[in-house]
Amino acid sequence: MIRAPVSSSDYQAAAELRSALRRFLRRSEEIARRHALTPRQYLLLLTIKAREETPGHTTITDLVERLALTQSTVTELVQRAQDAGLISRRHSADDGRVVHLSLTPLGDRRFRVRGTDRAVDLFAVAAAALRPDAPEGLRGPLEGECDETVSTPSFPYGSAVCEVEIDPETGVLQIVRYSSVDDVGRAINPLIVHGQTHGGIAQGVGEACWELCDYDPESGQLRSATFMDYAMPRADLLPSFATEISEVESASNPLGLRGGGEGGTTPALAAVVNAAVDALADLGVEHLEMPLAPERIWRAIRGAGR
Repeated sequence: MIRAPVSSSDYQAAAELRSALRRFLRRSEEIARRHALTPRQYLLLLTIKAREETPGHTTITDLVERLALTQSTVTELVQRAQDAGLISRRHSADDGRVVHLSLTPLGDRRFRVRGTDRAVDLFAVAAAALRPDAPEGLRGPLEGECDETVSTPSFPYGSAVCEVEIDPETGVLQIVRYSSVDDVGRAINPLIVHGQTHGGIAQGVGEACWELCDYDPESGQLRSATFMDYAMPRADLLPSFATEISEVESASNPLGLRGGGEGGTTPALAAVVNAAVDALADLGVEHLEMPLAPERIWRAIRGAGR
């Protein structure tokens, strides 16, 4: 199990993307109403435009296959879009079904001069602003700022204590006791929360003690590709966990909820490895790499004794 750290900038980027998507959908609805189209028809037009990077000849049949609609629906859509000025349609002399699609930007990317047909694309404006002969007051990249109000995230809290016994002759580690307390906010169903915590502990202990994606250093071949070779946590390897729930309601949502389950997994790795290192401290062991396989522990003991 590999976990990539998540920074605050990742959450901010996700929030900005979600906000931009909402603004896009609202704008799509406005433009669709203006041109007597449904939002779905408008988005279908955007789909056509995205797939037609350069103007080309497209048949009604092609559009039917692409959009998974009936021919009459696509024909009506193209006609209404043409009437609204969203696309240009030119019939071929050879085949009346051929449509030359040239979708115009739908109001989102154009600066227009009122009362005229003069307009310029947003990207053309951005490129012109970077030209050395642009007026000083207009020179430079186009920038925009906005304030976004987002709700405060709700984080769970907790602690874990692990007790292990290690056979110094063989390096075999046994977890004899494991206790965990998790603050999950308001526990709607405590039984499910306890079950999530137990499963999370098993996953964390499994990563700390047994699980390993082992690759051959010469060929890069995965050598633990089946459960015959990849060690998994099993019930007979784990003690009965002692878990408690601390219900400190979150102030960031109406129900007072926090996350549950991950509070079992996250501290398990550190709790187990630190317990093993502490057990071997008198022998001079100061560090152990995961997973805590018997051979790895045995070599650490022998190495510290030299």
